[in-house]
Amino acid sequence: MQRWQKLLDSFATLAIIALCSALTWTTLAQRNPQRTPPKRPDPPLPTEPISLRDTALMGDSRAAVAVLQYSDFECPYCGVFARDTLPVLEEKYVKTGKVQLAFKNFPLSIHASAVDAAKSAECARQQGKFWEMHDQFFRNQKDLSAATLRASAISSGLDAVRFDACMSSETSLQRVRSDQDEGKRLAVAGTPTFFIGTMGADRQMRTVKRLSGNQPLARFEETLDELLKRNTVASR
Repeated sequence: MQRWQKLLDSFATLAIIALCSALTWTTLAQRNPQRTPPKRPDPPLPTEPISLRDTALMGDSRAAVAVLQYSDFECPYCGVFARDTLPVLEEKYVKTGKVQLAFKNFPLSIHASAVDAAKSAECARQQGKFWEMHDQFFRNQKDLSAATLRASAISSGLDAVRFDACMSSETSLQRVRSDQDEGKRLAVAGTPTFFIGTMGADRQMRTVKRLSGNQPLARFEETLDELLKRNTVASR
């Protein structure tokens, strides 16, 4: 009998411990519920046109649709877009005169060479060689040292003296910072960020779609085809 009594006492003790543990966890769960964080809503589309004057542009100036990207030459996802998606968009939409492509700088602070690369691209734009430099930078993102930037400028056909003077001046840096400030006002938080819209007078673009991050080609095609179709119907 004593042996059975000890066993019953042991089971009772374990049951009490288990019950106390369950009550403790229940209380803690009520105080600190594990909630799934709400999805952050997309920023609202710009209500005012975005100016593409004095901006690197590719395509027929009469094209009624434009894609503007805020980009960083060291950003891996920007590189994927430039190497894989952009060439397809060029062939399908730009060279056929349907769409213009625009580029603005948004160098991120985590990338040590991004600002100098952006300045170099701006200096190349002033000599009409932006897209040549753009392609070189994204083909060789791992080496954007000062020496490489200058070598890229020379191989792209830039005047070396003008390029050096541009890089030394505050003008190119101010232009890069101006792009950044505009991007922040448009709630650009990372790269690449794309604004797709219709072109108006004096290179003013009205945004109808915003895409952020590494987007598949199909997303661009879907948006552009729909917008081009809408414009065709409206112009009839």
